[in-house]
This record gives sequence, C-alpha cells and structure tokens, in this order.
Amino acid sequence: HPGRQEQIQAVYSVLDQLPGHIHCTLERLIFHLVKVAVLEEMNRMSPNALAIVFAPCILRSPDNSDPLTSMKDVSKTTMWVFI
Repeated sequence: HPGRQEQIQAVYSVLDQLPGHIHCTLERLIFHLVKVAVLEEMNRMSPNALAIVFAPCILRSPDNSDPLTSMKDVSKTTMWVFI
C-alpha cells in the first residue's frame, strides 16, 4: 500500500529529528512494550491495549493541555502506533 509506506517514512523522518537522549529513551520504551506485548497471553496486554494506554502520553500534542480533548483524540493517537 503506497500511502502506508509514505506514512511510515514520515514517522521515521520525525523520529530522526528527535534529540539523541529522547530518541534513545523512546527506543528503550518501545523495546520494553514489545516485550510486554509478546507476553500477551500472560498479561492480557495486546499491542492495541498498550497503544491505548501509552500512545496518548507519548504522542501528546504540546498545544493541547485540556485532558478531555486529549481523551477524545485517543483513537486518532492510537492509530499512529499501528502504522
């Protein structure tokens, strides 16, 4: 799917712009979440469940400090995790 490939490239482009220490922290967090997801049968934390919990924190917009608005955007935010 060509649009999907462009989305993936856009995400990688943004990640490449992160400061080194933030990029490293995000990378470690993602590796940890993958380990949690692999144990889904034991912990019932699927990739989708992890996205619902962590994506709003990781992908929060600095322009939006209203928690209610942030919660309304959870479905849009979690969508990016599955790109």
